Amino acid sequence: MNSSRLLKLLRHSSEQVWETHSHLIACCLSACAILAWLAKTVYEIAATPLTYAVVNWLKRTEKMDDYDVPSSLNPFGVFGDAEESSYNAARA
Repeated sequence: MNSSRLLKLLRHSSEQVWETHSHLIACCLSACAILAWLAKTVYEIAATPLTYAVVNWLKRTEKMDDYDVPSSLNPFGVFGDAEESSYNAARA
């Protein structure tokens, strides 16, 4: 084998090795992304009932539901008494 054929063979084989490695790296990264998405989805499915239970417990404990009882969400109380102004605004 002369040197030009050997150089071509070496170049071609190194390209194949690089392509194989880059393909394997891309497959591993995509598999990690899919597993991360799957783990997040399973966690959200499992955590949703727990979230509802905690929220309902808080509503029972505080005896307040923002959809049922008018309340002011203004943290500064700029417009006077928060309970009266929100109640009057809700009734209007």
